[in-house]
Amino acid sequence: MKLRQKHDLIGRRFGRLQVIAFVCSAPNTTIWRVLCNCGTDKNVRRSNLLNSQSCGCLALERLSQRVSTHGLTKPGQHHPLYRVWDGMKKRCHGKNPHHRYGGRGISVCERWRFGDDKKTGFECFLDDMGDKPSSDHSIDRIDYNGPYAPHNCRWATQIEQQRNRSTNRMVLFQGRGMTLTEAIGLTGLAEGTVWGRLHLGWSITDALSVPVGGER
Repeated sequence: MKLRQKHDLIGRRFGRLQVIAFVCSAPNTTIWRVLCNCGTDKNVRRSNLLNSQSCGCLALERLSQRVSTHGLTKPGQHHPLYRVWDGMKKRCHGKNPHHRYGGRGISVCERWRFGDDKKTGFECFLDDMGDKPSSDHSIDRIDYNGPYAPHNCRWATQIEQQRNRSTNRMVLFQGRGMTLTEAIGLTGLAEGTVWGRLHLGWSITDALSVPVGGER
């Protein structure tokens, strides 16, 4: 490589990064030493440098600012929902995924894992889910067999979650298997009526088949 090409980035600034030296050549690129405004210096591939804004400190500052604006924690400390997000990922994609989650194919959407539009995955999770309505709420997948994703998650109480699990259980109705929710939809009965019957100890068949006002 010509000397001019080796040094053509020295002194140039990319966001908070200033190129201070050429390090070496690498396959299909070159390596450069950069100094960040925060005082960190590191080696960066030219291909990465062109899309960089900082050594990583900018993303951390943005997250810290976002955390502090919620008024729930001090800047630099984990948001109260960080453990929810982190635990969700570990259950599905950790080294030892839980058998009820990652072990059976449950995943976390890419937006919540890796981020989107210059936001971290955690920031995207906060944008989509918002804060928990109360300490009694926890994250719940609407479709028990579906992923952790904006369209399939909500904050729900334990009672609501148990009910959701029940409505997603499989039943045999009209000669085919379906979820209890789907079966109720086919009967034309009010959901509350079916649930009231089940609470009284009716069988699934009777709860779904007996007309309102009818006797078993």
